[in-house]
Order: sequence, then structure tokens, then C-alpha cells
Amino acid sequence: MYRINGFKTSLLLVLFTLAGCEKDVTFNPKEGEEKRYWVYTHTTQDIEQNNDTAMISQSLVHYRVAEVGETLKLHVTPEHMQFSAGYSGFSSVDASRKNKSMEEFLRPGFDVSYNMETGELVEFKGRNEKLWNELLEEGGDEVLSSLKSTMNAPALLQSLPTKVGSEVILEEINGHSASLVIRKATETTLYATLVSPQRKASDTDTSSNIQSQLYGQVEIDRESGWLNSLNLVMNIPIDVYGRTTLTQVTLAMRSEDEPIGGFEDMFAHAFYNDEVYWYDIESIPENINTEHTLTESDVLPYERGMFDEYGQSFHLTYPTKIASDQVIGHITMSDVKAYTGDGVLLDIDLISPANNQYLDEGMNIGSIVQPIGWSKSAELKEVGTLAAMVEYYKAALELHTLPWQGGDHQTYQVGDLKVTVDKVADTDSEYQVNFHNTDTQWLGFNLGGVKGQKSFSPVKAGPDWLSPGSHQLFAYSTDPTLINRAMGLRLLEEPESLVFFLHTIDKKPSFSREVVFWEKEGFLALADMPPLGIVPEHEYYSDETEVQQAHTPFDIHGELSVATESGQNAVVVLPLEWSSVCQFNIENAPEVNGKALEWKVQTMTDDNIAGGPVAIPPNSMAYQLMTPDGKRRYFYGLDVTTRLTCDGQISWESVILPTDLQPWLFDLRFMEGFDSLKTVRDFLSRYRIYGDNDQLIQAIDKRGNVLRASDDPISDVLFNDWFIKTSGSISRIEQLTVEGEPLEKQFVIQFPPLPQG
Repeated sequence: MYRINGFKTSLLLVLFTLAGCEKDVTFNPKEGEEKRYWVYTHTTQDIEQNNDTAMISQSLVHYRVAEVGETLKLHVTPEHMQFSAGYSGFSSVDASRKNKSMEEFLRPGFDVSYNMETGELVEFKGRNEKLWNELLEEGGDEVLSSLKSTMNAPALLQSLPTKVGSEVILEEINGHSASLVIRKATETTLYATLVSPQRKASDTDTSSNIQSQLYGQVEIDRESGWLNSLNLVMNIPIDVYGRTTLTQVTLAMRSEDEPIGGFEDMFAHAFYNDEVYWYDIESIPENINTEHTLTESDVLPYERGMFDEYGQSFHLTYPTKIASDQVIGHITMSDVKAYTGDGVLLDIDLISPANNQYLDEGMNIGSIVQPIGWSKSAELKEVGTLAAMVEYYKAALELHTLPWQGGDHQTYQVGDLKVTVDKVADTDSEYQVNFHNTDTQWLGFNLGGVKGQKSFSPVKAGPDWLSPGSHQLFAYSTDPTLINRAMGLRLLEEPESLVFFLHTIDKKPSFSREVVFWEKEGFLALADMPPLGIVPEHEYYSDETEVQQAHTPFDIHGELSVATESGQNAVVVLPLEWSSVCQFNIENAPEVNGKALEWKVQTMTDDNIAGGPVAIPPNSMAYQLMTPDGKRRYFYGLDVTTRLTCDGQISWESVILPTDLQPWLFDLRFMEGFDSLKTVRDFLSRYRIYGDNDQLIQAIDKRGNVLRASDDPISDVLFNDWFIKTSGSISRIEQLTVEGEPLEKQFVIQFPPLPQG
């Protein structure tokens, strides 16, 4: 049911392309004219009970005007489709593999005709006549009637007023009447709101009108009359086994070049909380950066990036040299192309929605790129590299200091923004700040020059009955000049001035670069490409840059044992740097089954091995008492005497670094006496590597993972035979040295006897 309804509701959007305006905005389609729109639908089956998704869909729909006269005939072709309902779903990208019959039915498209005078749907049929007829035979008039019910238009609007505040009554949209109100008119675009009409006191609740509601926002191109975008939410009562449930359907439509990224996430993770919270106002930082402007070498320093598979999509990552405290503009990736490993261009269309692009904590540019089309599984298997145009739009932060005006109503001009400060009634020192952002300027939620508290009111983009996901959709996509934003102030005293934080961004890109993205395994193995400052793990990225290192002197006479699964096991630990200069020797060396016991390195805990340590302290080496083959770890009625000897007291001395290397590379050829056959454990215990702000950073392997102490030869993890790669830029390196007299300690481990009885 929901699969059919999802496609029906997407076709409903055709109706809105027929809305024209007065003599300066007229919809006058021409034969052969074509438009492509992204169409998104989300359905919640019982909105009063929960916000769970019943069905969600995404389509790229191609509309071509086939005939214009008394009847308007359109060819409607889905060029990409995907939807999910519960545990089932469909994607046109791999349709040939999963559902060939659905591809044969949907891919040819549909013929849709409307009466130009009344807007009535006069024809609707699939272009695959064989499968269309089979559908009608299977479902009969009920199926056709169900499809047509969402296609009926009460009248075809030939014109719309352009005066702000003008209202037009639409007699029927999806079975309900609505009013269309003009909110804004520019030289290019008409903005309007669709709302349910106010109910009269005499209205009675029936199964057909109980809580029926509609809300939407539409943008129409003034020159052509075609739709630019649409958001529409409908609450539809449905009788289910004698109970009326309220189904909420959300539809969104965008032009071909403005897809919505993360539409599904808006509903899966959204929440809406209209509660207001107050926070202390902090003073403006003295080192706030308002002067430095990012350059091309900051933002686009490299010719290569990395890609990884992300479900049916690709995750692109591009390293930058941006510092986290700088004013950062807008970064986009566009014109994405796929190539084989041999550089042959593949026939795959890829989109990179603007709101699926971001900067991660490591200041790397990330983007989710989605393949679209029909039956592209074979081509996707051949992808060797991706290429994209990366563009940067410069941004700036301006601090505007304006004198406090005082009084109940104050007005400030901050850049292009008008800001009002109104005193809250019946209070002595509480004010509300109101403003509207623009596409290129917005006010930060920081305010200087005042002492007290501030609060942020949630953006009100639509009526209260919208689901949290629909609220988020409207807040994200509504013209910012139409959204009032509010901030509360509770002042301890009247200030002399207000300091506003104004953010601005350029309309055109400042610079751009074509970047080739390598597959993850190949990129991470490159010595000449920087680390990403993050570690790939389980198909997502987790920050693992924090390093804990023992800085306090090691007390050889202190307690070495750590907790184990039971009293029949024994584990001792040493700080990692001491493990390379200390040895354990069992003096009485008892034998178990004819084999002398040993202290062997243990890297696992009792979460993944029986008898292991409960936990191993960070940057420590654990040793467990066991037989040489590792099979016996539980012992009873034994006393084991061990002597710990260390070569001397350790200290750290600085290493002189070469200046002609990439800052993330450590050239081991400069280390006197270094042997590439030594182990990873030996390297990690003998060197400390420091990065920015003198923080310890980590050595990483060719998969981007942090090096763990092991007995593998260091040559296995070297880049280009001699280089260690680190998780950040190296500022200095320390090497372990040993001095003074040898140290030693003797200790006894006692194992209780086997319990009797």
C-alpha cells in the first residue's frame, strides 16, 4: 500500500507546477519543455502515537511537456527511485539485481493529462502498457481510482496575485481545501504558504475531517511559472478497523541541481523541544580571530583525497590545513565523476547534496556522494577513483559595537540585518532580541558588552502539529528572510553598548580545485599524503588522537600486579617505555605438565580471553604467567618467585629532526643504531612524538590505525622503507636513554590451593 502511495504522492507534485501568477507570472508551457525535480516523501502511519517512519522515498522525476492545448499532456519519467517501508525497500541503482519487474514497470514512466481549464486529471497511465494492464486487471477500478484520487485538481490556477498578503482559496488539495497566501515576492521568485482554512464552530468531527490539516511552502519562478521548490505536510485521517488514525505525509520537491542531503536523517534523528534554556553570557575572548582570511593553500593544499564505500553511497574525505580557531566559509564538492582504476570514465551519475558536506574534528572536508540511475551495480564495482570539483566560499566574522539605546523598543542596523531589542512586559531587565538572517549574512548567538544570561528560542518554521522531522525540513529550507529568530536577555545591569557577531559569506566561490579521490586502502598507504587525524573504524570515523603516556617516575618497588578474572591467574604490568629495558626471570621456575612457567606478553583482557587481565592501563605492557604454549593460565597451590631487573634509570633526550620532510613523517635513518628488524613494541617504547601544542601524537600504520605494541617487525609498518607516519604534524621527538646503575626487585606470587569438596 505505502509503495503505491509513495509514487502517487510524488506525482501529486505535478499539480503545483501549473500555478501561474497575474500578467507578470504566467504558466505557459511549451511542447518539448523539460524539467527535472527531486521528489521526497515521508509517511508516519499514526502521528498521534509516535513519529516512526512507515515509508520514505526519494526520486528524480523528469517532466516533459508532450502536448499543450485544451489538455496539457506530460510524460513523467522517474530517472532514479528509492524507498523503504519497514524491512523492505527498493533502489533503482541495483534494480536489475533485486526487482527487474519493478524496473520494467517504472522506468518507462507515465502519461499524465490535465484539463487546462479546470485542472482535472483526464488521463493517467503507465507507458509499459503490458504491465499497466496487468496492474489494472489485478486491482481493477479500485487501484485506478486510488491512483486518480491524488491526481484530481479542483481548478487550474491561471494566475496568482503578487502582492504580499494576498490570499487565494484552493478548493481541493488531496481532498481538502486550503488557502494560499503570498509571503514574499522578488524579481525572480514568488514565495507562498499553503494552510488549512480555519474551521468553523459549527463544523463537526467526522472520519473525513477529524484533525485534517495541511501546511506547505511553495516557491514559484516568476518568469516561467514553474515550481522552484515545495514543502507540503498533510495530516490525513484513515479508518483502520473502526479506529481513526492520523497519517502524516511530508512531501518535498526541489529542482534538479538542489537535492536534499540527509532527508531520511531529518526524520530518523530529529527532535523538537520548545523549552527555553538560559545560559550565562561569557565575555568575548581576547584572542578571537576576525582578521585572518583562509587562503587556497589553507583550504585546498592537496591534489588527492580519499573515498570509502558508505552503504550504496561513497564517503569522500579531503585533508586541509585549516586551523580550528579560524573563520571558516562554505565548502562544496560538485561535478563528481567516477573512473575505473585505469582512468576510464564510467557511466554513473553522482550527486553531492550541499548539506551532506561538512568539516570533521580533524578539519578534513567530508562529503556523502550518492550514485543515481537505473541498474548501475556493474559499473559501481569498477570504480577505482572519483574526481570532484571542490569550491570554497570565503567567510568573515565582524564585531559590530553599537551604543545601547535604552527604552522599551530599540532598533539596530547590523550589516544588512535589522535587529530589534524589546523589553519583556512586567519585567525590569529582561529583553527579547529579534532578527531575520539572509543567505549571505547571519547573526551569531554570541553577544558582547553585556552581563547576565541569554536564551535561544527554537526556530518556529511551521505549525505545532508538524513532526520533529518536518519542523527540521522547514527550518532548513525556508528562505531565511522569512524566519524570525529570537534570543532572550536577562541583564544584571544596563550596558553601555552591544557587541553583535555578524557572519558573512561570499555568493561566489573564491577558489576551486579538481581533486582525485583514491580508494581508502591506497590513500592511507601513501607517505606523501597527510594523516586524516582520525582512525577508520567500522565504516565510520572515530577520533583517536588523544594519547596518555606515563610521565611520572616508575617505582620499581611499587605494586606491579593488576586484577584478573580470578585468584588463580597472575598478570603484572610495566609502563611501555620500561618494558624495553626490564626483564622478568622466574627463579624457582615451577613446571606444570613438564613445562616451566613463563611471563609472556598479554595484549588481551578477560573480555576476549579467559583468565586475562580485567583491564590493561594505557601505554602499559601486560605480562601473564602461563606455560610456554599459552594453554595453561590457571594455577593452584603454587608459590612463584620472580626477579625483575632493569638496565638502569630511564630519561628522554630530544632528537634533531630533518627539515626537508613532510611534517607527519619520521625518518628512521636519522636514528643512530636503529635496526629495521626490531619490533613495533621496541619502537613505541623508545620514542615519544609530539605535535601541536606539545601534545603527544601517535604513529599509524598503512590502514590509518594507531600502532599497537606487538612483536611484528617495524619494517612491516614503515612507509617507503624508512618512514614512520604519525597522526599529526611533528613538532619534536624524544628518544629513550638509560643511565645509572641497574635496578632490581624480587616478588612472590602465591596461588591458593584447589578448593576441597
